[in-house]
Amino acid sequence: MNKITMKEKISYGFGDLACNTLFTVISSYLMFFYTDIAGIGLAAVGTIMLVSRVVDAVTDPLMGNIVDRTNTKWGKARPYVLWMAVPFAISGVLMFTVPDLSSQGKFIYALITYVLFCVVYTALNIPYTTMLSNLTDDSGARLSFNMFKMIGSSAGAFIASGVTLRSWAEPTGRLDLPEQLPCMALWALCCSSSALRTQRNVLCQSRRRSH
Repeated sequence: MNKITMKEKISYGFGDLACNTLFTVISSYLMFFYTDIAGIGLAAVGTIMLVSRVVDAVTDPLMGNIVDRTNTKWGKARPYVLWMAVPFAISGVLMFTVPDLSSQGKFIYALITYVLFCVVYTALNIPYTTMLSNLTDDSGARLSFNMFKMIGSSAGAFIASGVTLRSWAEPTGRLDLPEQLPCMALWALCCSSSALRTQRNVLCQSRRRSH
């Protein structure tokens, strides 16, 4: 079995850093953005959140089943982490770029983009989390990987709430979205993609077990 390197552990942690950065931005700021900047009513925002939770209740176990049934030369989880990295970044930007439409138009747009992000987040995060069980058979090494995952998660939350949101906020309470969000999305995309380095080690180990 290949020796697990520090680079692979850090790469695995980058995946949760990317996911939790956008997740923290959403949980801390999205409702304010919808109501105070996009001009969507509270009742409409509540409906969006309710619909997204219903969708999550369906897509979470469904994605887990899909990953479990996946068998490719790239492994079970790696294809989804790779394919969902770009949609993850794009959907994150789309949520915060509500066009100037009617009230109903804004509601429909926000509903579609938020539900889309939730689906993409599920399709990326569940395979990423599944990778941990395939990285190594050693319980100590798994604990170490999980520690780096938690560090990445905490770092993402800190960057989102302690640095990024403050740099966006202007005295008027608005955000410089055209400049800040594409940069954040590109950075999140790079962090998500870096987790693939760890999965390559899984493939080498799997091939050896099969021989």
